[in-house]
Amino acid sequence: MKQQHVFNIDFTSELDGQHYVGMFTCKRRSIKDVSNIGVRVIQLSGGMSYDPENPGQGVDGNIYSLNYMIAVLEISLVSKPEWFDLNNIYDMDLLSLVYKEVADFEATFRRPARQEVVSTPVSTTGSTQENNEANRSATVRTMVVNKIQASLEP
Repeated sequence: MKQQHVFNIDFTSELDGQHYVGMFTCKRRSIKDVSNIGVRVIQLSGGMSYDPENPGQGVDGNIYSLNYMIAVLEISLVSKPEWFDLNNIYDMDLLSLVYKEVADFEATFRRPARQEVVSTPVSTTGSTQENNEANRSATVRTMVVNKIQASLEP
């Protein structure tokens, strides 16, 4: 089973007119990587999360999705072109293109979605894969929170 995926990007940005060409390598995410992605999303979100039940409390769903993409790329990419610096990337289409390659590779390792689905942020520009990953992450979070709460009850 392939543990890494090498892919090339050839993209011309309509926003800045730059032509971006380069080779990327992403890795298969371990359980620890998945955990680190969750931690990094919260860090990028200033310690807040997305809560559709309480609008105005926490971060916007689109910002949560963007932070998730950034966290995935920070942790999953093992090599990237020098120009791929998230502090200096301005085109969401470029970011989405790289993210899609990583998410598509990771999807080859995932089981089909289970029946249990928890409400999670859904990006209007995000892919189905991104939303499925968010649903699985939310399901795991809910299960963990429920187990912790159950263990604290007398």
